[in-house]
Amino acid sequence: MKIILASASKRRIELLRRYLDRFEVKASRIDEAEFMGKYESPGRMVKTLALAKAQKIYNTLPSVRGQSYLAIGADTVISLPIGDKHKIIGKPQSKVDARAILNMLSGREHKVISGVAILSSKAKGKKITFTDTTQVYFKKLSFGQITEYLNTGLYPDRAGAYGIQDQKCDFVERYIGSYNNILGLPTEKLILELEELGIKVKDVDKGRG
Repeated sequence: MKIILASASKRRIELLRRYLDRFEVKASRIDEAEFMGKYESPGRMVKTLALAKAQKIYNTLPSVRGQSYLAIGADTVISLPIGDKHKIIGKPQSKVDARAILNMLSGREHKVISGVAILSSKAKGKKITFTDTTQVYFKKLSFGQITEYLNTGLYPDRAGAYGIQDQKCDFVERYIGSYNNILGLPTEKLILELEELGIKVKDVDKGRG
């Protein structure tokens, strides 16, 4: 089966490479900003965006007799509780925006929510979508800590303006749930879905982060 990851994210590529021997990468070029603010539920938003990414790539795949193919889309956001509501935070638009986001997260808990969509020709157009949530607890951050991290230049491509794996990002006190989900791809759930579709995966702790 031909498998395509509809994402240019280096973290997602590295994670998927741990479990699949062969797959292709094709960036979907979906404007994520268009989806922000349109959904009250962050889970619904990331599933919708992940499906849009997968669908865009799936629609470009040629219909070849005897060949089956599959497209995987994913998206990740931060959900920060504010009163009885939740603020959905995506990628920062600027360095100033990134500092404001990290100040908001400082000393608080938030949720990292990823949505994944799978479209397979073997499933006859069936759309598989799911979400995964990891609870993250941030330390109280100083101005200097935030500045040091922002100066690495790694923040622009990070939901919530941080990458837990990044150098100078000693922000997380603890987390509950999937570590890989914080990186942007909940491999535990994804591997189960791929195995249900008959795809052989490497036995590397079955996607456990």
